[in-house]
Amino acid sequence: MSAFPLHSAINNRSEKDIELLLDLTNCNIELKDQEGHTPLHWAVLNNFKPGVFALVNKGAEVNAIDNFEDTPLIYALRYCHMELVEYLIRKGANVNWVALRWTPLQALLAAGRPCEQGVKLLLDAG
Repeated sequence: MSAFPLHSAINNRSEKDIELLLDLTNCNIELKDQEGHTPLHWAVLNNFKPGVFALVNKGAEVNAIDNFEDTPLIYALRYCHMELVEYLIRKGANVNWVALRWTPLQALLAAGRPCEQGVKLLLDAG
């Protein structure tokens, strides 16, 4: 079994396993892997909306930082997962966070994709 069962369930996109781990075990939803990624980081990176929603509903920290000081919002912006960007902002993600590498707006621009909706979401949020 993985040392990071919740991370594995997220990467396998297994809603059933995530539900079991969150509801039936004393699973640490803030446990970080070697790169400092929480399960929420992985759910966002994989654009796995059911995983993101389940983790946040169980109290996952939306402003968790990894070893590069990147938050789930920064990853959602970099990969233009706009539904998750909007959701994370609604759930309290810090749109003004300054990481080692960039701010959320810089992360969006670095993505090199036309994500005008992301710029609008960030500007509207502050």
